Amino acid sequence: MTKHRFTSVERYAVWQANGQECYYCREPIRLKEVNVDHFIPERLLENPNELARALVDHSLPSTFEINGYINWLPIHSYCNLQKGGRTPAVSLSSQAALTRLTKGAVEASKIAKRVTSDRKTDALVGKVLSALEGQALSLDELLNALVGVRMNHGKDASILTDELTLEMAIKVSKTSLKQIEERLLSVPREIEAAYAGRLDASMALVKLLPRGRYDDSMLVRGGGAYYSFAIRTHAYGYGSDIELSERQVSVGFAGCDFGFFVPLGDMTPNHFLKMAESIRRDPSTFSSTHADFATTYDPPIEEAAYRKEQRRFSQGVEIKDACASRKIGIAPGGVFALRSIQAGKSDLLIVFRVEDVRKDGAAVLLWTIAKTFPKPELRRSPN
Repeated sequence: MTKHRFTSVERYAVWQANGQECYYCREPIRLKEVNVDHFIPERLLENPNELARALVDHSLPSTFEINGYINWLPIHSYCNLQKGGRTPAVSLSSQAALTRLTKGAVEASKIAKRVTSDRKTDALVGKVLSALEGQALSLDELLNALVGVRMNHGKDASILTDELTLEMAIKVSKTSLKQIEERLLSVPREIEAAYAGRLDASMALVKLLPRGRYDDSMLVRGGGAYYSFAIRTHAYGYGSDIELSERQVSVGFAGCDFGFFVPLGDMTPNHFLKMAESIRRDPSTFSSTHADFATTYDPPIEEAAYRKEQRRFSQGVEIKDACASRKIGIAPGGVFALRSIQAGKSDLLIVFRVEDVRKDGAAVLLWTIAKTFPKPELRRSPN
């Protein structure tokens, strides 16, 4: 037997029609705490003989709806556990309960109809209930639906919205925070649209959030300020290659990891795409005084030398009329080569174009991996 799955409208109607209190202990109960119980147990649907006896004992017709408002009542979860699946004994109290249920069923049906009678309200409530019942719904759609329900005047809609908002707050805190993160980290649509059909597995867009802005309010470690080009994740601690902070990007964050940026000048999107395509066909075509330094740099093996290179690039290394540095300022249109060296993990040469720097300090980069070097080995210094 498939048990009846109560919708939020049904739960609301049963709760409201029965005085917003538990049917057994008579204590007040919040909508988000409501369990809906069957006066005549639902399990009897699997045992027709026992069901027939229970209906006769309680002077109920054979057409009595097990799954209908006349048999549903609001109950605390702990009261429900105490009651269990027992069939109520015939008594004055059980007869009184059935009388109340009969009256409440009429009111519950009216409430449910009022809540969903208006086509516009029905659509709005339906969206909210879809979210509550685990169906896919964007955060914007959800918030708009809640606001829309609130705008529809009437006692039932108002009370329902209050309770839905409380219940939804729990949902947001547990699951929708991930959706909020995805929206914050998503590349603006207008930038995605500009490159529609021109990106592939070797070239992508990424949005970085400024370090410190969202650290305490996001699930992703690092608050979206970091990115690993090797495994394509914002989560800090999984081989991050780049960090954004105060309109500057940096490289090298843990242990002996280090790297450097080399500016390649400003480029139009088409110029950058042509360069990236040329690099994919033949990496040797990626050459200039500055690019050659990033391409031919040979990292050391000894730990002491690694740490020396960390310090050297932190101070900046002169390359004719430019500088290879661990940290560099960015602006829209700027193109950079990034060499990221992580001992025992990866050694990558990434080329990226700064597509946008947002008002909140976030940045959007168009990037491609120009070259993958052998995994660097590190010979640790003796203790």
